[in-house]
Order: sequence, then structure tokens, then C-alpha cells
Amino acid sequence: MGLAAIVTWLITAMFGVRLLRRWLFHGGPRGQVVKVTRFPAALLFAHPMLAMSALGCWGAYLVTTCRVLAWLAFGTLALTALLGFTMSTRWLG
Repeated sequence: MGLAAIVTWLITAMFGVRLLRRWLFHGGPRGQVVKVTRFPAALLFAHPMLAMSALGCWGAYLVTTCRVLAWLAFGTLALTALLGFTMSTRWLG
């Protein structure tokens, strides 16, 4: 189950990288002309950094089987999902 979770996580990360590349191709931060959909820099950096931290915690859990790391990964992933939902809601307008 742990391996299936990490594979799913990596597939999701690939989709995230694809969205980031698409956003950057269309101008990135400079291409955000509408004030409502403009993303703060903290949000742009926090989402992928939290996702990578959660992935690292989950990988450490798989190696050590320390339950604290699993819960830490879950909490960080929940926060990452909340930030991602915020970005997608603002993007869709």
C-alpha cells in the first residue's frame, strides 16, 4: 500500500509540473493581468515545497516505519491540498 501511495503521489507531482510549465509558458507571474487571479509569491512557493516535504516524510516513513512520520506526511499533504485547492479556485475564477 505504501508503494502504491508513493507511485500515485509521483504521478500527481508530474501533473503539477505540467501545470507549472503551462503557466510559465503563458507568461507566469508577469502574464497575470487580472488582479483577482494573481497568485501571491508565498502561495506559489509554499505549495510545491510542502508537497515535496510531505513526499519526503512519506518516503522516510516507508524506510523507518515510524508512525509519527506517516501522520506528519498526512498533515503536510492536507495543507498542500488546501493550498492547491485555493490556487485552482482562484485560477478558475
